[in-house]
Amino acid sequence: MLLAGVSVALGGSGRVNNNGTIDVTINLRFPPSAQDIQTITNHITEGSRVLWDASEGQLRFGRVTLTCGSVNEDLADMWVYAARGRAVVSFITDGSGLRQRGAHIHYYLPSGNGATLAHEFSHLALGLADEYSEQRRFGACWGYGPCIEAANWTNQNQCLMQSSGAGSEFCTDNGHDTVVGQGTPCGTIPVVNGSQCATNCQFYNTNTMRYETTQQTAMVNRSCWTSLTNNFNFLNAPANLPAAAAPANFVNPVLTNNCEATNTVMLILDRSGSMNDSVKADNGEVCSDNKDNDRDGQVDERDCADARLKFLKAAARAWLTLSNNRNMRAGVVSFNDKATLDAGFQKVDNASLPGLRSTVDGLKASGSTAIGTALLQTAFTFDAEKKAVNKTAFLISDGKNNTGSDPKKAAADLQSRKVRVFTISTGEASNDDTLTKIAGETDGVPVDARDSRTLVSAFVRQWAHYQNIGILIPQMPYEIDRNSQTSDPGDSISDVHDVLGAAAELPVSSALWVKGVESATPQAGPPANNRRFDILVDEGTKTLWVVLSGNLDDMTGFGVEAELIGPQGANPNRFDTVAPDPAFMQVTRDGFFVMIELKDPNPGYWTVSVTASANADPVQSGYITVITDNPRLNVFASLDRTVVDNPADPIQIDVHPIYDTPLRGLAVARAFVKRPDGVMIPVTLTSDADMGGVGAYQGSFSDMPFRGMYEVRVLVGGDYNTRNHPGETLFAPEPNNAVTVPDFHRADTLYFYVNQGQWYCASETQDCDGDGILNESDVADHDGDGVPDAFDRDSDNDEIPDSIEGFDQPADADGDGLENIVDPDSDDDGVLDGEDNCRLTFNPMQDDSDGDGVGDACATSAGGGTVGGGSAGSTGNAGNVAGATGSDPNRPAGGGGVIGGLACPSAALTLTLLPIVGLAWSRRRN
Repeated sequence: MLLAGVSVALGGSGRVNNNGTIDVTINLRFPPSAQDIQTITNHITEGSRVLWDASEGQLRFGRVTLTCGSVNEDLADMWVYAARGRAVVSFITDGSGLRQRGAHIHYYLPSGNGATLAHEFSHLALGLADEYSEQRRFGACWGYGPCIEAANWTNQNQCLMQSSGAGSEFCTDNGHDTVVGQGTPCGTIPVVNGSQCATNCQFYNTNTMRYETTQQTAMVNRSCWTSLTNNFNFLNAPANLPAAAAPANFVNPVLTNNCEATNTVMLILDRSGSMNDSVKADNGEVCSDNKDNDRDGQVDERDCADARLKFLKAAARAWLTLSNNRNMRAGVVSFNDKATLDAGFQKVDNASLPGLRSTVDGLKASGSTAIGTALLQTAFTFDAEKKAVNKTAFLISDGKNNTGSDPKKAAADLQSRKVRVFTISTGEASNDDTLTKIAGETDGVPVDARDSRTLVSAFVRQWAHYQNIGILIPQMPYEIDRNSQTSDPGDSISDVHDVLGAAAELPVSSALWVKGVESATPQAGPPANNRRFDILVDEGTKTLWVVLSGNLDDMTGFGVEAELIGPQGANPNRFDTVAPDPAFMQVTRDGFFVMIELKDPNPGYWTVSVTASANADPVQSGYITVITDNPRLNVFASLDRTVVDNPADPIQIDVHPIYDTPLRGLAVARAFVKRPDGVMIPVTLTSDADMGGVGAYQGSFSDMPFRGMYEVRVLVGGDYNTRNHPGETLFAPEPNNAVTVPDFHRADTLYFYVNQGQWYCASETQDCDGDGILNESDVADHDGDGVPDAFDRDSDNDEIPDSIEGFDQPADADGDGLENIVDPDSDDDGVLDGEDNCRLTFNPMQDDSDGDGVGDACATSAGGGTVGGGSAGSTGNAGNVAGATGSDPNRPAGGGGVIGGLACPSAALTLTLLPIVGLAWSRRRN
């Protein structure tokens, strides 16, 4: 239960429509029988009648969707259990609770009925608080009284929020809560458990010797009907008391049962030309592409790095591996300036997995970026899949939309089709709000992976978000040297206390991660021969995944192993990837990652020790990500928005920890926000249990001086003091829900983009975007994307990095006064640079007689003649020089040093400052 005025974190699937219908999704937490489906249908219909009566014929259920399984359970408005118990829910008093990710009713089918269901949805959907008497709430110094005294209860003067079945009306101002607390000093209230109450005494009445103020009065100080008309302007309150008779013209809800359906997912993968760029910030040489990317006259030299596309393919392969045999149908759409359906929806299983992987591996990058067109292609494909349910898309892009349909309008089309879009931004897309906005507007989750070498980790975390399973370590780096003589001793529990400021028994790795500390005991000198991480596996865990991804520049040398050691228990407690135990452990080896799947691990503390494989490069580095599946334990973290247009309006962080029911008394609930300048700002998370709520945690953040992407790190943990909610006492004598909560921890990362403020420049050389070009204007924004050229690695948004176009000769190929670096069509032939097979030579027909991707107009002659443009599908080099042995006519003349891996002019060149400063060697941007 949350106080009025607290912003809601968007993400729930239900809504109250202006015609009074309430659309909701209900998730069954067990495999239902036909009788179970009929029972819940009866309860929904009966509850709808109760709401119809209580609202004077203005509110009822409209469309009700039944789902089963963990996918989209975070959006469900009610969770239904097969056991007996007491219903409970958290809510927002402004009536926006249906839109909060993780906020839902816990409903026990054998104990429930229509009146119970109507009461609980009046909390969640309508924002009404309780009106019944509850003395000594949770045995503490807290309590509420009844709204209508027994002597005044009639068939009109009554309240649904005060009764478990007898009330069928909402109370009005006439007679609401006539006996309240007196603001009594705490010293006059009887002691509780031997202690004098020190808070909440204002609700106590010394005449009646009990708490008298209702929860509804305490929270909003108005009647139910006044709250309803404040929250929903289409409702009209009764003039005096409600009518005694039930209104006519009731319509049954429309129910859809999706419990037997298969989840449907589309992978939307960017294959634009910039995906061929090096993952290194210098946009230098790309390994094994047979091109002179850094334009030093040599091809594929040893000092190279893999292309972004390779890491994207690896991330997609990891996602498919995780999805194998999990009741899912998946397809693949790829896009550049066009979108293609590369693989239609098909069940992901052992038979289809090789083909889907082959589809991903066959992608080739070229052309522009048409995000909107790809989203529309996805929408049309879902339209053709008539039986698609839990429709979801995973969208990855490294750039800004520069051709085709408007992505934000296309996202609205997907939202209208109830397709969630989980987005991953990398490269230049991290400097843009498009993907974060798409995720927010479609009830998806955005993740940022600015460094494309983190894409595997990002995809694994997004898969966990989609499946609603836990994250233990979101992403932490490792670096090891097989030849080192030292071992990693691991971090001590004192390191946790230093980080969290409390004696919390939490895994050190996660505690360090939340504050942005990569290791409390960094090794002096070279790395150790192993790297240790610790995790806490909670009781009831079904599956544990450990994913070790690499971030080597050249991944042909990648190879790691891991040893997992845990506590004694029913199952083995020691595993090694070198010799996995097939009964419990499955290991998937990929050229870019190693994925470990451990079944039914013993509960307690585990250590993961990472070492280099015997046949791999001795020095290995990368990231560890650990996720876990415990069906009884969920932690839903969310933000009230993914894009901030007004930094003066704080962003709200909401966390819902659940073990069967909402949790109270967490041992640790911490959040830190990482700003674009890298500074970590702590955020206090406060439990609403201190305000009479059920266990949601909230915090707010307002320190947003910079424009760009912000990362929110959340860590929660429970111990022996943590309790789950026993349920509403109104529904006694049904058994309460209290169970023993196991020790646990969960971590997560959330992202939001701020659209105002100054851009942060981390470079001391005044090269803010790392493109090797100094003193770019921080005012000019030639492509109009909101990112000044000084912070934009592709200033004309043509898929050719500034680090390439900044060295073009000639600098203005078409002589139009606009240098190539800010001219999206450098040769003025009507073909954008990113799609042009001869970028610096006029060739509107794009003739390519030998089909090698290099246009005839700029094909090199024997002996190293003329130079034109790079091929479509390259990073846009200004052509290769045949027979080059060292010098490159495309590079600026003169000697000099290197900035970001790119040649720089010698000091003898004179820098000319112009009204709009261009390249550091006196080029003007017009």
